[in-house]
Amino acid sequence: MIAWLVALPALADPIDDGEDIDVPTTVAPSSGGNGFERPSASLDTDDDDAGMTDFVAAERKKAPPTVWWHVDPSGKKPLTDAFDIQITAWNDQLVLAELPVLVATGRDAFVAEHPGGMVVIAEVTSGAFHQTLTQLVTASTVFESGPTLIFFKVAMPNPAKSGDLRFLIKVGELPTPPPEPDPDAPKTSKPPPPPPPPPPPTDKFARTTVYLRK
Repeated sequence: MIAWLVALPALADPIDDGEDIDVPTTVAPSSGGNGFERPSASLDTDDDDAGMTDFVAAERKKAPPTVWWHVDPSGKKPLTDAFDIQITAWNDQLVLAELPVLVATGRDAFVAEHPGGMVVIAEVTSGAFHQTLTQLVTASTVFESGPTLIFFKVAMPNPAKSGDLRFLIKVGELPTPPPEPDPDAPKTSKPPPPPPPPPPPTDKFARTTVYLRK
């Protein structure tokens, strides 16, 4: 009989009877049966949701991007129907619009035409809604050279799907300031008479546009 001997690799080191064996005293984490260990603390999803940022709402609150300057005052005369109404924004309740008005092309010409300055009035109408805006324009608010524009901007609370928007522009003259007293003039007991009241505002032009909510 021939006996074949096959050498097998050692599977483990032999244990010496005199060697101490360390036994772990901690308990292994429980498994959910899928091979992943369960964390010892639970997750609070409510707190996580409360701290999350609503990016859609934040995006809607941002200012609109800068657009091309649509107003070209070159060759235009002051206080004329020179520019369109611009619908700049809207939602389901409000319509935001503005109208530019050219009030001067230079300070000298403005003072010659309006010595005391003027008040520009915009009566804005959209459906049953009406709003009146005013703006004072004096020599100190007009550029010495070059055009001076003012803008009337409104947010009309008109929820209609479509509607019209009308600006009626009026101008009233401000009283001319009294002249400076002459120190060399003889003193009189009577004060100078008050200046006459300015005339009522006059209509300059009206501009209308139509909007449609998509």
